[in-house]
Amino acid sequence: MNKLVAVLALVGFGLSGCVVHSDDDEEGIFAVDWEIAGSRRVAACDAYGVDVISIEVVSRTSSWSQIYDQPCEDFGVDIPLLPDSYSANAELLDFDGYAITTNVNLGTFRIVDSFDVIPVVAVFPDDSFL
Repeated sequence: MNKLVAVLALVGFGLSGCVVHSDDDEEGIFAVDWEIAGSRRVAACDAYGVDVISIEVVSRTSSWSQIYDQPCEDFGVDIPLLPDSYSANAELLDFDGYAITTNVNLGTFRIVDSFDVIPVVAVFPDDSFL
């Protein structure tokens, strides 16, 4: 009887709501490019004291969210995402990790399958800097 209880307890733990992603999961791409005061040159990062862009992606159907930091001088990043509906925003951070721009709304979007590529450009004009 004790063995049966132990087996049922283990099976119960396996059904506790944990989500495991396999290699078969099909991710789409949220492709974010950015520009600073109309430029996509490293000199703009230096001139404004920008270290990284911080992109927050939030699921619109669950409590999942993730922040992706990317070096300013890359001026682009591809973020793989599982099928879902999302919203996103971005801000530029200085070398101490502080926001130096207002938050830029990157909109809402939906990833359906691995063929989806959602391109967006985050524009940080002069007047977005704090």
